[in-house]
Amino acid sequence: MKREIFVSYSENYKRIIFQVWYANGRPNIPDLRTLIPKDTNDRIPSVQIIKIWKRDDGWEAQADELDTKAIVLSDDFLIRQKSEMLIRHAGMAVEMQDYGLKHIKEFGFDSSSAAVNAMVRGAELERTSRGIGEMIVKMSKMTDEQLKDEILKRVQQASESGQMVLDAEEVTEDDLEE
Repeated sequence: MKREIFVSYSENYKRIIFQVWYANGRPNIPDLRTLIPKDTNDRIPSVQIIKIWKRDDGWEAQADELDTKAIVLSDDFLIRQKSEMLIRHAGMAVEMQDYGLKHIKEFGFDSSSAAVNAMVRGAELERTSRGIGEMIVKMSKMTDEQLKDEILKRVQQASESGQMVLDAEEVTEDDLEE
């Protein structure tokens, strides 16, 4: 007579198995079994048990959701990093301007154009850095619809002013739905 033995695992242990699976790039179940820790009873679940958990607990959907969150966090981090860099550049630009102005006040307009150049380049760098930094922060807070409207507005302005717009083509609503 064949006896069946039913083994239960805690929800916490099942969650740990999911985390190991996800953290290791979603390996196949036999490979996953080599990575998972034993439970409190010194057991490792069978391939079949893990497959059932994966299916019934929706591991793929959970992992896709985590991937999406990771991408958003990564994008936010990159935006903050870029914005902070531009703010630092703006600060350096002010220092360049201050240095140039101090030199001109101290020595007048001598034959050295370095001071004037420092002021001019510093002003250009500050204007660019502050403008781009503020734009990145502003755009990171926009919805998709607001971003689309902003892009269309800027392309229209560039076109009206005679500036060249490279690699742009009109997209209809039907194109967006496809």
